[in-house]
Parts: sequence; C-alpha cells; structure tokens
Amino acid sequence: NQITIVAEKSFVTNDGDIAVVVRQNFKFPTRPVIRLLKNSGGVSYPSNEERDLVKNLTLFIVDSVED
Repeated sequence: NQITIVAEKSFVTNDGDIAVVVRQNFKFPTRPVIRLLKNSGGVSYPSNEERDLVKNLTLFIVDSVED
C-alpha cells in the first residue's frame, strides 16, 4: 500500500516551471518524480524531461495550477 501525498495534477516549481507528477518515491512521498512541461517563460520542454526530487534537492513544488 502506498499513500500519494502530492496530487497528480499540474503544479509550479520554485523555479517557475510547470510540471506534473509522474510517479511517487516510496520512501520519500513528498519528493516525487516530475515531468517538466513548460519553463518559467512558457516555453515547452522536450518530451520526457523528468526530475527526481529526491536527487534534485533544490527543486520544490510551491503551488498548484488551476485547470
């Protein structure tokens, strides 16, 4: 069993990027793996540009994006 702490919807990182959660880290539920969608300037990232927040300790989720 696993509890999802971060909802799987779009959100904003502390860098201003727009991203989505693609999977949880079992031992670190507040540090998921994310897929970057757009940078702070609104430019789309190449497909499959992912960041593991366990390995990238300076990147945080700071806000959600309204649909």
